[in-house]
Amino acid sequence: MKLAEFELRLDLVRRRRSASVPPDFEPFEFLTAADQELRRVEDELGAVLPAQYREFMMRYGGGTFLYLDLVPVRDLVRVNRFEQVPDFVVIAPVGTGDSWGFEVRDGVCGDQVSFWFHDDRNQEPESADFLEFLSAKGLRYSESG
Repeated sequence: MKLAEFELRLDLVRRRRSASVPPDFEPFEFLTAADQELRRVEDELGAVLPAQYREFMMRYGGGTFLYLDLVPVRDLVRVNRFEQVPDFVVIAPVGTGDSWGFEVRDGVCGDQVSFWFHDDRNQEPESADFLEFLSAKGLRYSESG
């Protein structure tokens, strides 16, 4: 998914929700990261993050994202050391021990977001890319409204 299409969906969902939530409630946290911080995290994780994810984290950031909690970049190393999922960068723990994230091969994260099951330590593809994942799981966007 292209960023422009995602931003249209984000704007539409925010406008629809603004009528149904209290004015002091903000369902998006937007804890942004700088390029330098992302490079440091990549060095510490030993994995190059997907370009789409990097761009999103610099523009919008992590934290609460409506129906999803995205790990802010500043916490990415700590969370991944705690989760200890081999060849996988956790970007959104579910709270049950399972997580969403990127598979790592030869020090590079794939674009696809997968779901990691802690009980059998297997992964299942979730979305072709990070913005599709955010649209489906974070915004719960559907074309029908």
